[in-house]
Amino acid sequence: MFQTCSVTGESYTFKSLQSTSRRVSCALLGSVGLKPGDTIAMHLPNTPQFVIAMYGAIEAGLVVTFSNPLYTAAEITRQYLDSGVRCCVTQTSLLPVIQDVLPALPGECKAIVVDLETHDIASGLLSLPQLVREAEPTRLPSLDPGTVAILPYSSGTTGVPKGVKLSHRNLVSNLAQIFHPEVDFHEPTTDTRQERVLSVLPLFHIYGFNTILNQTLSKGTHLITMSKFTPEHYIAALEQYKPTILFVVPSLLLFLASHPDVTQEHLSTITNVMSGAAPAPKNLIEKFKAKVGRDLRVVQGMGQEAMYNIEQLQYEHILVSRNQTCGV
Repeated sequence: MFQTCSVTGESYTFKSLQSTSRRVSCALLGSVGLKPGDTIAMHLPNTPQFVIAMYGAIEAGLVVTFSNPLYTAAEITRQYLDSGVRCCVTQTSLLPVIQDVLPALPGECKAIVVDLETHDIASGLLSLPQLVREAEPTRLPSLDPGTVAILPYSSGTTGVPKGVKLSHRNLVSNLAQIFHPEVDFHEPTTDTRQERVLSVLPLFHIYGFNTILNQTLSKGTHLITMSKFTPEHYIAALEQYKPTILFVVPSLLLFLASHPDVTQEHLSTITNVMSGAAPAPKNLIEKFKAKVGRDLRVVQGMGQEAMYNIEQLQYEHILVSRNQTCGV
């Protein structure tokens, strides 16, 4: 199993992901009428359809940009105009804001809806399920590693959000850094064992996209995703799926360490925790380990390092703590 939505239970195997996303590739270049190099937007939460549509678009040679589902129409319009979006993939619950955006874009920007069973011709909406069902075999382009694969936008902390061009080579190089034997913490997938990763962090963020999604896919692990965080759903996912790896941010680590409903039993299968986006204080990590009741690996990363061409390695055989340092 590759991905499971912890809320709906919808799952995809690696084989079904590959076959369905390839049909998406054919549909995008065929009936939708896009061409390699065109920009397509993903305006979706952490759903299996996000993953299928995104990989289908990349294999078709399109440039994928991501918009936060919480953005306003004005924020989305600015990003789509700046990136030259020709098509947007979204879901029914997010359609109202996208329908406010589309008239402001030049040309005919198409909307593909992942949970619409058939095309809505009157409203100009395309159905992803129908596109997949009716996709005709299409010759897919040979991709140049140096061409742009994704165009994520910065958070805008020092001004308006800015597009960051990341090539296929950028993404693969970063994965090669993550898979360095001194820092890779995954157990190999076998016929009898598969690591289980639980994450609620957004896939439209570079941390969620490359460090979590692409890493778990490449390693053959089972990714359990949540579209949004609620204490009840997160605890239920811990109980049901018994993850071995957690990807968190400090606020989520604090929840796990402090919430009375999170018990040692909930965390009994965890072997590795990756915390990113902001520093996790030493006392927070110690509090979490005390809740777990045993030692385990807690790795920290920084968001601004997500796609650097230099990676800091902390060798396991060096016993001196690097806590609260840059790791050098």
